[in-house]
Amino acid sequence: MTTRLLWFVVGFLFSVPVDLDAQGVAIIEIENVQLARSLAAVLHDPAGFPMASVLVEELSSDWKESLRSTKTDATGAFTFAPVKGRDIYYFQLTLKGFNPLRLRVKLDRKRGKELQLQMEFST
Repeated sequence: MTTRLLWFVVGFLFSVPVDLDAQGVAIIEIENVQLARSLAAVLHDPAGFPMASVLVEELSSDWKESLRSTKTDATGAFTFAPVKGRDIYYFQLTLKGFNPLRLRVKLDRKRGKELQLQMEFST
């Protein structure tokens, strides 16, 4: 429970709005590269409930090209297989009614954590 709260606070503090369009949707980008044990995470809404069917895309380093994608399962979880030679992974999570979330992930089996992510409602 403490770990989840810590990840929520860290994620919130290091989230910055990057782009705002006319419909009140802001792309939220986690500023720091996240160290993770694997390319897997669990996604929650602001109330802490798991978010199913969220589109999770791995993007190119300029955030323009989708390299592969999946959707979160009923528990809000997703996973990708690592790509040999890739150092940083660029992910974007999107679901209608929520601000898209972008983050960069680096695999580190010793110092990495299990990622717990949260999406914010769009206005």
